[in-house]
Amino acid sequence: MRAVILAAGIGKRLQKYTKDKPKCMVEIDGITIIERLLRQIIQYGKLRHIVIVVGYLGDVLENYIKKLNLPSDVVIDFIYNDKYYYANNIYSLYSAKQYFNDDIMLFESDLVFDDLVIKQIFDSKFENFVLVSHNEPWMDGTVVTIDAHHRVKKIIFKEEFDFKQIDKYYKTANIYKFSKSFLENLYLPILENYIDKDNIEFYYERALKDVVNNGVLNIEIVESDLWYEIDNPNDFSISKIMFSDFSKHYEMLKEHYGGYWRFSKIKDYCYLVNPYFPTTNLLEELGLMLSALVVNYPSGLKVVQRLAGTLFGVDERFLLVGNGASELIRALMLVQDRNIGVIVPTFEEYINCANNISFFTIKNDKLTYRAREIIKFILKESLQTIILISPDNPSGFLLPKEDIEEILNWTKARNINVVLDESFIDFADEKHYYTFLTEEKLALYPNLILIKSISKSYGVAGIRLGILASSNATILKEIQDKCSIWNINSIAEYFLQAIVKYKKEYKKSCERLVKTRKIFVKELKEIEQIKVFDSQSNYVLCSIKDERISVEELAIFCLKNNFLIKDCSNKIGLNGGRFFRLAIKEESLNSKLVLTIKNFFKSKVCK
Repeated sequence: MRAVILAAGIGKRLQKYTKDKPKCMVEIDGITIIERLLRQIIQYGKLRHIVIVVGYLGDVLENYIKKLNLPSDVVIDFIYNDKYYYANNIYSLYSAKQYFNDDIMLFESDLVFDDLVIKQIFDSKFENFVLVSHNEPWMDGTVVTIDAHHRVKKIIFKEEFDFKQIDKYYKTANIYKFSKSFLENLYLPILENYIDKDNIEFYYERALKDVVNNGVLNIEIVESDLWYEIDNPNDFSISKIMFSDFSKHYEMLKEHYGGYWRFSKIKDYCYLVNPYFPTTNLLEELGLMLSALVVNYPSGLKVVQRLAGTLFGVDERFLLVGNGASELIRALMLVQDRNIGVIVPTFEEYINCANNISFFTIKNDKLTYRAREIIKFILKESLQTIILISPDNPSGFLLPKEDIEEILNWTKARNINVVLDESFIDFADEKHYYTFLTEEKLALYPNLILIKSISKSYGVAGIRLGILASSNATILKEIQDKCSIWNINSIAEYFLQAIVKYKKEYKKSCERLVKTRKIFVKELKEIEQIKVFDSQSNYVLCSIKDERISVEELAIFCLKNNFLIKDCSNKIGLNGGRFFRLAIKEESLNSKLVLTIKNFFKSKVCK
């Protein structure tokens, strides 16, 4: 058996990286795709004859491979595809037909895969097979359906794709094994027919489709997170995360700031949502409306404000709706450019967007504070705006209602603005819950500017919704001028319209989270190596007691077990500490994370 690698393509969509080299010479974690592939074939496949079809900058690739210091008994033959600039890979494969006198393992050179994959394909007992994974909705390219005997039943191309059948589809990983008899008797005649008719604009799967009806092509199934095809810069970025060292893996994932649905095994304990909302019915309703919402413009600001007013029972004149609370925070900080006070540690979006900031650093080991301390801070720093986040992020500390009122009354008399962020208040237990998002409170305190993230509390982070409320018409107008008339998309607008039907379900979801939090905190407190902070939110802050153990070590260990946690050690106000924050998920998943953390500390003791 020999390996055939198709490496003739230009890689147009990766042009930034392929101006002076073929796509397969792009590096992933310090090694080029082609070198990684060659060494895997040689080490695990024990193959000593490799055929590489080159085209675009073929001389560059050939010279590079010759300098790789591969084992001396490995023979590499280069075939030049002189039509690479307009022909597709059907012609590249056909160019290697002289080598069809033996079994071949066919690879495309833009694939990166784990060593487990290469072991599986070379251990396979099938004479002919295609490597596949269960199809994910975000995947692109050729898929297959299979019969009861795990053989390819049908090859389906993009134009034939039916999303209603997605559970039946398997995505091809572009690795095939073909026997000599299959090649000579079945596949080559069809390839030659395509080439004779000058049908060279197709992929080689097009010709393969005419063969599979004979039931001769089996499948080998691998997990979808063990391989990745690189077609564009986004693929390049994702593959670097997937196939980097785990220490780098963690850092790269943090820099993505979300989008973790691409990594199906990862359980995101970093970003904060409501795990019990939206309900299945609400999601189905949104799904039914999706086609109409995608193709239609959303309404303007006034309509969206009216919808938000209906949801929260507040006059629409007091409200602004943003593309997430972050958009409103940025606009707010642009107009509130006076002396601003921030209590740290806190949600640092306020700090990142503001100028003229003074910090109140919490000194006690419980990360709590009271109204009298904040008032002294305001006086000392001559502040004109104070930012209060309650519950605070990342501590989960909820400033009592009477303290908020004391600060509001004191600042109102002195014309000092109070920004109160209630993004997580709905997760407070019944004893501690309050809200100032009412017409009465907003009218009573014209110096109050209230922020609330809908995305987090209602569990729809991907929709991006937040509100700002105030009876101060001047401030609202200044902030509104920073927002476009269509800052909310149609899906978010419809969510605001539909959500009023699900108020009871939402309240139940928050009550359920409160119960889950109590169980989670109790389980975490059984781990003697960490300190656990009490929380009134949908997350729990912890710290490692042992100064010799870093949060990064814990985070990497958790990631190896598919849990992504938030390292808070470098947050302002926590500098030099060993703090980490855990979102709250479903009870069974929380227990698995607790066990993972316990195992981490057991591994440290063993060392």
